Amino acid sequence: MTAKEFLDQFGIPGLPKENCLIDVACPYCGDRDGILVNVQKWTHIYDDGTDDDADDITNHDTEYDEKSSAQCTQCGKYANFGEFEIPGLDEEIERQLNE
Repeated sequence: MTAKEFLDQFGIPGLPKENCLIDVACPYCGDRDGILVNVQKWTHIYDDGTDDDADDITNHDTEYDEKSSAQCTQCGKYANFGEFEIPGLDEEIERQLNE
């Protein structure tokens, strides 16, 4: 879905995003509040549980890409994260808001 197609279908969904959700939206319901993403992350496993903030973990990055499993928190649609990426969406929202 293109940015124009998204905006034609759902309208302007608020202000442009500025961080992790830039150009991210659900193409099925239009929601932009958040997407659940299956990520890879190091964690320390103990007999009584896990700790992903343990002192001996040197890499605290949370990694995901366009092939990561994802789910819209509003409508529940499952897809690869790449399907929730709409190139140029926030730039187009900004442009339309400034018209």
